[in-house]
Amino acid sequence: MTFNLFKTPAIRRSGPTSGSRLRAFACTLAGLCLLATTFAPSPVAANSGSAGISIAIVGDSIARGYCRGLKRHLKPLSQVSLHCWTKPSSGLTRLDFFNWNDELRSLLPRGKVDYAIISMGANDAQDMTLKNRIVRFSDPAWGEVYRARVDDMIDLFKANGTDVFWIGMPIARSKNYTSKMAKLNRIYTDASSSRGATFISLWEFTQEASGRYTRVLPGLDGRPQLARAKDGIHFNRTGERIVSCHIWREMGLTGLEPGAGKVC
Repeated sequence: MTFNLFKTPAIRRSGPTSGSRLRAFACTLAGLCLLATTFAPSPVAANSGSAGISIAIVGDSIARGYCRGLKRHLKPLSQVSLHCWTKPSSGLTRLDFFNWNDELRSLLPRGKVDYAIISMGANDAQDMTLKNRIVRFSDPAWGEVYRARVDDMIDLFKANGTDVFWIGMPIARSKNYTSKMAKLNRIYTDASSSRGATFISLWEFTQEASGRYTRVLPGLDGRPQLARAKDGIHFNRTGERIVSCHIWREMGLTGLEPGAGKVC
């Protein structure tokens, strides 16, 4: 498998313009206080489509975990190129911090991406600032604006001839945070259905039989494994492997290279 992990020149980003107090408030709402890093995506070769299969994983720190997990699973598949387009603390709410759709308009013309695995939302349950007015997360208008951004992202990939798989947010330990993620998942589900993408739910997969959050998931060998991180949102390294394998199976790509050994 080919991993293009060398860095390209960093894409300049603008930091939050609302001051440290708003940033701290947004961090508290999302339940994540992660150090933002410069976005330096692995490049896609201009002819990658003819040489094999190109997969881009797009999103925040949770998406970065899925990318780590898939790297381990896909090592035997020499014809697959995996590209990690991830930025911690990013999402579709704070465009002043990082504008994903603008970045994709720059990235996608550089080469063919056959499959996009998108995971957003971990940082998005916060109010929006639109033209000097604040739209509360609880306001119906918030959902309309956010849905338009999700639609735009899917459309950008579809226009590039890319099959899109939108990964739903997993259930979280915090009931308040979980209810916010459920709202986002409804948006992702509806947008995927209407825009020709495939929504992959992790909700049931990451809960126990009673429907509550659990830190333990069945491992690749069927035995229970500690899979969630201490924050109650992310996955640990074992969980990243378990969930990325689940995503791979749900994508229907387990038979990608017959005879190369079982990936998941």
